[in-house]
Amino acid sequence: MSRMHPRVRLYLHRRQALLFLIAMLVPCVVLVALGLQTIDQDRQLASKRLADERRLFTEQTRQALLSELENIKLQEVARAVANNGRKDAVGRRGSVAFVGPVIDGRLQLSWENSTKPKMFQEWLSEGNFASQIREGERLEAALHQYENAADHYRAALNAADHEAERIYAHLLLARTFQKLGRNRESHAEYEHVMMSPPDLVDDLDVPLGLYAAPPLLQAGAKRNEILAWVRLASDEERALPPVVLRMVREERCAAKPPGFRDAVPVCLQRHARIENSAHCHSHVYGNAAAG
Repeated sequence: MSRMHPRVRLYLHRRQALLFLIAMLVPCVVLVALGLQTIDQDRQLASKRLADERRLFTEQTRQALLSELENIKLQEVARAVANNGRKDAVGRRGSVAFVGPVIDGRLQLSWENSTKPKMFQEWLSEGNFASQIREGERLEAALHQYENAADHYRAALNAADHEAERIYAHLLLARTFQKLGRNRESHAEYEHVMMSPPDLVDDLDVPLGLYAAPPLLQAGAKRNEILAWVRLASDEERALPPVVLRMVREERCAAKPPGFRDAVPVCLQRHARIENSAHCHSHVYGNAAAG
């Protein structure tokens, strides 16, 4: 057998070494890639597990807070029912607080954020409607010229551009007719006002329909309709100003219809705590500012 040429032998050795190197490196590269993929999957699983734990904790905390708030609400309602709605009988609880933002050094109450009273005040300040209302009120209050005042209120009704303006003009007409002794016309106007939606408010954020309740109750008219209106107003998803609660309580105390006295506090139970908190908000705010 002839001896192999040195160059050929060197080539074969290099080829064998390359093949050996490839055979060793390829599995290593595959193992490294699989390891990195496994590490990345573990990292993703850990992140997902952490996100799931946070979500579960948030949900549990939310449910716990909702349950606590529901318990507090039920306790306050039971306390209000037991005390028959008396403002001075409702004690203060550490878990119940009256909160609100301080804007320009003044506590902004929750019922003061409504834009409707501001709009109504603007309507009473400018335009033909406002001038007719001002002149009618001057004739009614200062000069006691009720017929002339009624004419101006009718003119204001014709000049009204918004439903709240029209209801307000009807309310002033009803009051003027009552002073003139024209009770049938007055009651008709008051009934029209009573049918207005509770979200039509004046510049004090008082629903206009509420002003029609006293004369109608005194006349013994529209009892069921008034109670239904009060229930509807109490179901509104907004904070009622304390003046509204006091007005309804006063009408409740003066009301003669059977069942009306007991039904009104039930309608206002979830709003009553607002007035109780607002009654002492200046004291609380003063202590906070002093601290």
